[in-house]
Amino acid sequence: MVNNLVLIGASSEIAEKLVLQNKNLDYKMYGVSTKEVGSNFLKVTDYIDESEEILKYIEKINKPILIFFNGYLKENRDTYFPNDEEIHQTFYINFLVPYLLSLKLVKTIEYKKLVYISSIAAVKPRYKNYIYGLSKQTLENSIKNMDNKNSLVIRFGKVKTNMSKDHKDPPFTISSNKAAEIIFNSLNRHGIIYSSWGIRLSSLIIKYLPLKFVNYIERRSLNG
Repeated sequence: MVNNLVLIGASSEIAEKLVLQNKNLDYKMYGVSTKEVGSNFLKVTDYIDESEEILKYIEKINKPILIFFNGYLKENRDTYFPNDEEIHQTFYINFLVPYLLSLKLVKTIEYKKLVYISSIAAVKPRYKNYIYGLSKQTLENSIKNMDNKNSLVIRFGKVKTNMSKDHKDPPFTISSNKAAEIIFNSLNRHGIIYSSWGIRLSSLIIKYLPLKFVNYIERRSLNG
């Protein structure tokens, strides 16, 4: 039986690596993107304004696994602070797009699973990328309260992409190729999982240590 994958935000670098790695697997790939990606992919200008077109596109696909890659990061304190427009875009892309599309999908589409690409930043928003972390945390909390039959959240640390190119590499940084491999290997799981044991351990430290201490350690380690 062929499994159908629908990539929402299909022009992201991790999604592109997923498509390339699929050449050796048996998934049928579809996707939605604001850029031209491929013949089976739907190009849109705005995910929310064109949500009905997206739903019609997905309705034709038999019980797909949907993966939300939508991501936006314009924040890297102390090097760069986001302006008002970038703060708006952070919440719009990281939270509103996947959440509002998911609300409509669970009411109208027969799907196999909803998968969300998240971040360790969702555990506890920190000084370095507070707005980004808050947007991911808001998405995760909203997913928990949604009438969702089956979902998977994958929390990554830093993945080397253009989005994160100006950020220093903390421990457990991985390539976009490795991130795609982890996604493929995790599709049968559910709940919230981590890209590695190292990221899971880091998340526990972030969760239980006081925020001021976490910010101090992070600034020292990245500046050292």
